[in-house]
Amino acid sequence: MTRSTIAWELLEQGIPKSHIAKHLGVSRRTIIRWSQAIQEHGDLQSFLDHYQQTKKGSRQKRKIDAILKHRIWAIREKHYQCCGQKIQYFLEKEYGMQVSVTTIYKVLSEKYQLQSRWRKNKPRGPV
Repeated sequence: MTRSTIAWELLEQGIPKSHIAKHLGVSRRTIIRWSQAIQEHGDLQSFLDHYQQTKKGSRQKRKIDAILKHRIWAIREKHYQCCGQKIQYFLEKEYGMQVSVTTIYKVLSEKYQLQSRWRKNKPRGPV
């Protein structure tokens, strides 16, 4: 028996949502979401079927793969004073890849110790 099933049965008995949430160890907002979803699906069984079906989906691929990392590092080494926005421009221009600046800086921080403007590209030591 799942927590959402227990929550629905307790809601039908008229027990307050805050008490149910405390008893099940979830937030009150979660109880509200479950009850709204069950009402949208019509009954508990169709909600559980939909919930199980969505959990069986395939996992999303990693956004940062090894090829992308090497391309970012190569652009940084080729253009020494290159910032994240310029790397983003070069990735779009040369490879047709759209990568956010935040992702670029995450990749750069793995290899370089990113500090101030006057201490760029210092190799990263043991962390």
